[in-house]
Amino acid sequence: MAPDSYNKLAPGFREFFLANPRRLPPLYGTSWSPAFRQPLPGGPPDVGAEPPIPVGSQRIIDLGNFSVQVMVPDVDYRLAPEHPYPAAVNDSWNSLLWLHTDGAEQLGIDTDRIALVGSSAGGNLAAVIAQRASMNFPRVPIRLQVLVVPVVDASHTEDRASWTQSMIEYETDFPLPVLDSFWLRDRYLPNPEDWKKPEASPIYQEDPAAFEGTPSTLIVVAELDSLRNDGELYAQVLEKFSVPVTVKLVKGLTHMGVKADRVCEAARDFRDYLVGFFKDNL
Repeated sequence: MAPDSYNKLAPGFREFFLANPRRLPPLYGTSWSPAFRQPLPGGPPDVGAEPPIPVGSQRIIDLGNFSVQVMVPDVDYRLAPEHPYPAAVNDSWNSLLWLHTDGAEQLGIDTDRIALVGSSAGGNLAAVIAQRASMNFPRVPIRLQVLVVPVVDASHTEDRASWTQSMIEYETDFPLPVLDSFWLRDRYLPNPEDWKKPEASPIYQEDPAAFEGTPSTLIVVAELDSLRNDGELYAQVLEKFSVPVTVKLVKGLTHMGVKADRVCEAARDFRDYLVGFFKDNL
């Protein structure tokens, strides 16, 4: 992380970063596809043998779920690189269809109050599924969409002319350096011809039908995230198609810092904001 970025980090999170410098090589320097270990919840995928450093806690999920009184199904969608695009999209879509048709009987949920929520790559899937739900016949009703530091544009290349200002400003910053994001993208989308397809990059959706049924949306962007501008640009797309959208900028935090409630008051404040947003809108 660049020294200027350290100075912008929120108190608590800055001290955590200084005490736990990155010890693993960047992903883009890896010539093979190693196994991923995902510490849950919070934190980027872990590569290699080092144990993850827990900056998030189960509390950030449990507190939100019980405060809002929602059920969160665990969708075990297929993962890349073994199962590249569109496997995760199709699995997520089939899960939504099952929840909509059978969720009331099997799980006791209110199928009129379904929210699509995703973080990072999960935000990509949530945005894509919301568009597909709007275009489906019959339309699958969604009450709320929440995209936290979402990946909405997979088309960027190493040509810096295509980069946003936040990509340039936070190009080398942990936990998501720009070249690492390209490395991850290439595992999920090995065919460059897919990069601008709306079901890979929802920001490129141009069909008005994809937004006619899109619900009120919250897009959360982190100040020190290379993806920040992409999230803000997707909010502009939603606004163009008359989708009610709120953009929440979380200051002093990185891409995964929004989950760092164990070490940072700013992340705990964001958690409380998110709980309140669900209560008011779901």
